[in-house]
Amino acid sequence: MFRFVLIGLIVLIAFPGGLAANDKILSVLNWSEYLDDDLVAEFERRYEVDVQFTYFESSDDRDRIMAENDGAGFDLVLAEDASIRALSLLGWLQPFDEREVPNLRHLDPRWLARDEQGRVLAVPYFWGTVGIAYRRDLLEQPISTWRQFFEPAEDLRGYIALIDDAWDVVGMALKSLGKSMVSESSQDLSEAESLLRAQKPYVRSYGVVSLTEKSTLNTGEIRAAMVYNGDGVTLAELNENIAYVLPEEGSGLWVDQWTVPAKATNKPLAYRFLDFLNEPKNAAKNAETLYYASPNRDAEALMSADLLHDPNVYPPAEVLARCERYQGLSARALRRRISILSSLTGD
Repeated sequence: MFRFVLIGLIVLIAFPGGLAANDKILSVLNWSEYLDDDLVAEFERRYEVDVQFTYFESSDDRDRIMAENDGAGFDLVLAEDASIRALSLLGWLQPFDEREVPNLRHLDPRWLARDEQGRVLAVPYFWGTVGIAYRRDLLEQPISTWRQFFEPAEDLRGYIALIDDAWDVVGMALKSLGKSMVSESSQDLSEAESLLRAQKPYVRSYGVVSLTEKSTLNTGEIRAAMVYNGDGVTLAELNENIAYVLPEEGSGLWVDQWTVPAKATNKPLAYRFLDFLNEPKNAAKNAETLYYASPNRDAEALMSADLLHDPNVYPPAEVLARCERYQGLSARALRRRISILSSLTGD
């Protein structure tokens, strides 16, 4: 912390805008299509910097990218709640001074990721659920449960897409069986694996479905897909025949967090970007663009009623009661889940 304060003082002397002339590139590891392009452009103009993105397709993919350089190479990395502790234990994260991001005061403190000493490890970005987007015009029956997704009707053979993420795939399979999505029981995981193997002939792809008009769900190459809720709402806007549902069994309640790696080379600019994103007007614009629930309480007053009252974005209390928050698993249980997904995808 003291080293950062010293650097900050030197920076303020060297460059009136708060950044040294050679510290004008921010390297970000993120999901694709998960940040409003106009906000990025505004940040670049305001501070005369360049934001460079590397994209990952799953949490496992992100971890592989980080492992290649022992956590180095990025100034900001997006990670889900359940991974924060593991990334910290690897030495890839370090706590930071909340004073470096003044706009944290706008956030609901229940979403902040802290270590055992109460220090901030990550800054919440969005929260939400996992559900199913499907083509109601191409199916004989509407989908309302995970059971229908994992034990599909014949008209879904070869037309299903799953997220390429061990947490989500195995977790939702467990939910469909009436189990806890965070179960570490060997018997429960074996039942989930059997269910997924039986479903495999119906699966066309493992990965995130595109949100453009070329999306396989929009073209009909996919008829049902596991998706994050904001993506589901976006897909439904592409085509009136695409429906999004949060299944009756419930779902996983995820929180995505921005982390500043311990080996980040441009921490001052990373903190400035986090502060920029948490200006209430910017947080509201980002949420409106991406259709995700924001942890920024003061941004809600600037959001449309349509977004705030959309149950797919801000589920009512009785729906949230059927959802489980993602949490860290033991190394053994996590390896088992990764092994199950790898056996399905051939990785």
